[in-house]
Amino acid sequence: MRVIACDIKEFSAPGVEQVDFDALIRESDVLSLHLHLTPETAGILSREAFARMKRGVVIINTSRGALIDEAAFLDALESGKVSAAGLDMIHGEWDEHLERHPLIHYAATHRNLIITPHIGGSTVESNRDARLFTARKLAEYLRRTAKDARAR
Repeated sequence: MRVIACDIKEFSAPGVEQVDFDALIRESDVLSLHLHLTPETAGILSREAFARMKRGVVIINTSRGALIDEAAFLDALESGKVSAAGLDMIHGEWDEHLERHPLIHYAATHRNLIITPHIGGSTVESNRDARLFTARKLAEYLRRTAKDARAR
């Protein structure tokens, strides 16, 4: 399998070819988003970006919902431009009327869209590692606090 990736920084990873964003969206059969939401990345998957993608592309978003123009995305799903998608986040996921969200409605009536409540990275290992990280930070803070108290 050819693996391509796009990043604003130069990188090197075995078996991964770095390409620019245009090549990424034009050449990908499966496009997986893993980036921060910033003013520059908001709506990065725009109507224009969907137009440049291969027909039948699969989209995975484990980042933030606002990276995707959701109206354009819904059109792409309905037309078959996007054949399937898995979203671990949608824009407005904290809205009290989430049941009215167009993507929630689409996912309830179509088999080619799966939406999870931002738990895609929640594994036994990631939960354990997060707890260990927090415990180590707390232990270090307590050590420094005790050391500072003894120094007084």
